[in-house]
Amino acid sequence: AGVDPATADHAKEAQESLFSGDFDKAAEAFGALAKKNAKDAPKQAWAIVLQALATQYMKGADSAAGVLGQLTDSGTQVGKFFGQEIAPRLQGDTGVPAAAANNFSNTNHQALGALFLGLKDYNLGEAEDARALISQFTRLQPEPSVAWLEEFKKLGKPLQAEFTTYGLAVDAWRTASTPAQRTQAIAALHDLLAKLPANSKLLPAARKALADAEKTIVDTQSASLKNNLASGAKITTSNPAIDKDGPPEAAIDGDPETKWREGKTGVKWIAFDLGSSKKISRWIVHHAGSTLADKSELNTVDFTLQSSPDGSHWADVDVVTDNYSGITDRVFNAITTRHVRLVVNKATNSTKDTFARIFEFQLGDAAEQAKAVYAPAESRAVRFNKDAPFVTGPVGKIDTAGSAQYDEKKKIYILRGSGADIWEKDDAFEFAWAPMVGDGEIVARVLNLDSKHNWSKAGVMIRANLTPNASHAMVDVGSGGKLQFLLRKQQGALATSKDLPPAALPLWLKITRQGNTIIGYQSADGLNWNELGRGAFVDLGATAYVGICVCSHVNGQLSKAEFSDVTINNNQP
Repeated sequence: AGVDPATADHAKEAQESLFSGDFDKAAEAFGALAKKNAKDAPKQAWAIVLQALATQYMKGADSAAGVLGQLTDSGTQVGKFFGQEIAPRLQGDTGVPAAAANNFSNTNHQALGALFLGLKDYNLGEAEDARALISQFTRLQPEPSVAWLEEFKKLGKPLQAEFTTYGLAVDAWRTASTPAQRTQAIAALHDLLAKLPANSKLLPAARKALADAEKTIVDTQSASLKNNLASGAKITTSNPAIDKDGPPEAAIDGDPETKWREGKTGVKWIAFDLGSSKKISRWIVHHAGSTLADKSELNTVDFTLQSSPDGSHWADVDVVTDNYSGITDRVFNAITTRHVRLVVNKATNSTKDTFARIFEFQLGDAAEQAKAVYAPAESRAVRFNKDAPFVTGPVGKIDTAGSAQYDEKKKIYILRGSGADIWEKDDAFEFAWAPMVGDGEIVARVLNLDSKHNWSKAGVMIRANLTPNASHAMVDVGSGGKLQFLLRKQQGALATSKDLPPAALPLWLKITRQGNTIIGYQSADGLNWNELGRGAFVDLGATAYVGICVCSHVNGQLSKAEFSDVTINNNQP
């Protein structure tokens, strides 16, 4: 490996300085080699090119262009290419479109030209063009005559890691087509700002991507509020002393940080004066989330919708009992009324206190009956709690909304999820995930799995991205203690399934990443681990998503899984 042995003495030392980041020393060494080989045009041309590359890392594109200017009269292919094609494009503060390198060969010296151009765009903050150019360079496949260029790929790796992290988040937003996907993508963009190095030139582009995405959400939400008859209403509640979570008006916007919450005992209600009589046939409330059988999570569960002509005499319009969903979406025979009241009939939590907690309330007219199923507002990604590392939501198409909770008292995560499978090309399941950069692992103890189908599954997963057919690896337990190691090596491929001897719950599971190699383990005690399977991803970037998940195997059904001792150990320095 290294510079062509025919180049000159001390070329290897100069190259090692370049690879180690000592660009000043590398530029000086390659400059000396250029002078030493003044009578050997091919050797001199390469020395000048590498001097320019070290100079660009150290001082920027204009300075590199000045060094390459020495090649103007070069009679070599290398000299002509870098002197005439690359040097002019490095001058000035205008970015270089990625298309400028479309015709560059990836088997000879021209591939290095993409690195020069990509570095310029990166330092200008031209994220997309830089991303494409650096990626083009790292796909270099040098022919035998320049085999020593293979080692130069390492120059692009630090930036490629940044672009992978950036690309995962930005592409997740661009391809998001459902509320759940947009919620996940917004969370990924927030996390991107923390994942990029503090001196990354991609930070301005990342901030802009987040700002643009949040504006889109705000605009979408504003349009939704205009169609919500409750959004313009005067609101009163059974307890005017609203706690620090915000005023009752906040209960219409869907942001979990701004909710109506009341802990007073007795009757609890929130009333809406619409200003004039309106025709209503649909009501939607996004509340605390699914209720567990043991009532261990904070939940509101039963509601009555009432109407009144004067705001004093109320009549029942619709009643919901034993509601185990975090979203109530009801259509009824249309009524015309000015006053609407939502009464909370039952509310429970693990401390045996009672309260009401409403995130979003919508009233729609008769036309709402024909509209698609409701999805909650997207102003903030749903997390287990404010400090939890995980973001939750479904991957793929599901027919029944799941939920995710954290029981502070028991210190367990509870996931309810639908979805057809996590095996074929189009996965569908409930996922609680966090981005992880570089090597690491996720560990979790599956306490139990409550399901109606014998192929439902719950476990730990590492995933290349949040699309339904992404490459992934998973260790899961199914109904009856079935144990599997699942692997999809690259996006769009069929997964492989390694069925293992059944294991009794509770059971510890672990997935580790070592480069592109993924290894699954199980343990009865969390100390002694048995390897279950391993495989190599084809397209896993620097950043991957790790988390816990549950799938019912049947859309329209919900399976519930409980996890404890969930930890992410990131070995990345």
